[in-house]
Amino acid sequence: MKTKFTISNAIMAIMLTASMFLLAVMPLKANDMQIIPTSAKQGANITLEYSISKGSMPETANFVLYSYNNRRTSAIAIDIPAEINGAANKISATYTLPNDIEYGIVKLQYIKNGHIINVKNFGEYWDIFIIGEDGKKIQSSNLLASVSYMGSTPMNREPDFDKALALLKEERKLYPNSLQAEIGYTSFLFDIRKSTPKEYQASMKDLLSKPFDKDNERIVSAITSAMKTMNAKSKANDIISEFVEKHPQSDIAQDQILNKLSDAENLKQFSAIAEYFLKQFPHSPKRKDVSNAIVKAYLQSGDMIGLYSFVHNNNLESPDIHIATAQTVLQNGNIFKSMDKKSRIDTAISIYNKALEIQKDLYEIEIVKKPELASSVSKFDYIMNLKQKMAFFYEVGGDMYILTDTAKAIGFYHQAIQFSGTNSNDELYRKLYNLYVEKQDCANAYATIEKSVANSAFFENIEDLFIDAYILCKSGTEEEAGNEYQKLLDIARTIRFETLKDIELNKTLKESYLKRADDKIIQASDFLSYTTILTFYSSWCGPCQATIPAIESLYEFYKSNDMVLMASIDVWEESDKRKDKLLEFKKQYDIEYPLLYDETDIIMRNLSITGLPYTVILDKKGLVRFKISGFKNTDDYIREITDIVDYLNSEEK
Repeated sequence: MKTKFTISNAIMAIMLTASMFLLAVMPLKANDMQIIPTSAKQGANITLEYSISKGSMPETANFVLYSYNNRRTSAIAIDIPAEINGAANKISATYTLPNDIEYGIVKLQYIKNGHIINVKNFGEYWDIFIIGEDGKKIQSSNLLASVSYMGSTPMNREPDFDKALALLKEERKLYPNSLQAEIGYTSFLFDIRKSTPKEYQASMKDLLSKPFDKDNERIVSAITSAMKTMNAKSKANDIISEFVEKHPQSDIAQDQILNKLSDAENLKQFSAIAEYFLKQFPHSPKRKDVSNAIVKAYLQSGDMIGLYSFVHNNNLESPDIHIATAQTVLQNGNIFKSMDKKSRIDTAISIYNKALEIQKDLYEIEIVKKPELASSVSKFDYIMNLKQKMAFFYEVGGDMYILTDTAKAIGFYHQAIQFSGTNSNDELYRKLYNLYVEKQDCANAYATIEKSVANSAFFENIEDLFIDAYILCKSGTEEEAGNEYQKLLDIARTIRFETLKDIELNKTLKESYLKRADDKIIQASDFLSYTTILTFYSSWCGPCQATIPAIESLYEFYKSNDMVLMASIDVWEESDKRKDKLLEFKKQYDIEYPLLYDETDIIMRNLSITGLPYTVILDKKGLVRFKISGFKNTDDYIREITDIVDYLNSEEK
């Protein structure tokens, strides 16, 4: 018997009332950035100028330059204060490039209505290539750009494998003796299935026989990684050991210790390796991960004495350590078994309060100046992360005090909302709302749920709860309550649409050939003139199965809409009989929405998709405008898809 999946009332209300809230949708390329010059020498001045022809001017703005150098394993984020010229609708800055920059990526960050907006040129960012005295790009400029287009940068650049390949080709042409470029090119061709295993091995064998700079960390990483694919692990390890001996503070040296940490057989060994890492690398950004791992290990074993001994010996006055300890004391009855419930709660709260004091002190310091460890993060992003961490600490405080003092718990939850702002999670609002209901504080209960709806924090049964609260607290009718709820939905949708402007893409879907179960071939051109929702799955993918109810609901909603197409595409099957797999999947889950399959997985490469489940939304011109990786839950997924469809369909209005 077929299970009927339906869209919740709250989501349906959002979907049915789209048209009047889409006036602010911005057409493609309405605003743009100029970098003058687009290619510059190291130490030269560049001018960044962003023109706004649609939309209002921000309150404050900041350009971010991610500066790459081939000897560093990560980019350095450089904040460039911008000047806002409201009369000319321009945001601009002049900056002197670092003397060691070899390639740069630029984005714009600004604050508008309390929101941090990231302008990324439709996911691509803006490139700055570095040239030499001869006017051609210096060595590694194209290479570093290529790596960034593979999607491996911390700022999550939209992958573009064709651009990555073209840049590698240009680097090889300009610098035919660049071993790193040759290895990268050979590996990339194999990864995207443009060379056979035999061709790859022959080319790589020749490359690995050539001399290389044993002091260049990136080259050493490239060489040793390639060696391991060629079953030369022992030789690769010898090269790594030699490098680490000469460069004991390098990232490779850190990774060597971290590998030993993951192979530790017991807590004593794990602790010894972690302690060595913390002492050996006092300025490593990975210290936090290591300290958190050791705390988790001690807490899982219930060894509180060992934990505090480790903390004391390594001078780890970390708020994360104390808050994790407090939560474990509260939740794990095997720790401090002699304590009664009240003593356990009091102990946990005491430890928590110490954690909060440390975190507040750190916040006051780091809100002014971010530490050197955060050099790869922009100032705006770092401040946002700091605020989210403060929100987390206050929410945990609320969760603890709710057991002893609800008034304090309410205060802590409000502090959490103050720090997280419009990013507050639905669970936080729900907990605060429930406390006000328990206290029979009608006014604050209503205010909380009102704010929750306006910020798209939709917890379970929120529409019904809102209407009940409105009728009770505002003495209104059910119709008035419904109208007020709709107004808040409008506000929330407007905010979400502003976010869509910042994450939309503008990619051409290259020709890809898909098949239906009746063997009819479907081409990319078949999607023209429609807003198209494509979901990607494989029969063996567990998380993909979780998306079925949401896709069913969306299909039921859109199947009579002549502007919207939907299809789910089967890829990456382990069996060559993909049509059979599709039919089995359709029968197993009683699926009614259209299923297609790709015999070659070319569409995955064309879309730069590296994981499942995945969703891609095309506009009526056949351009890839949005990509959604993974799946959180049905309601959020439906809300996100319907927002995008309405956003795209509104562009014609």
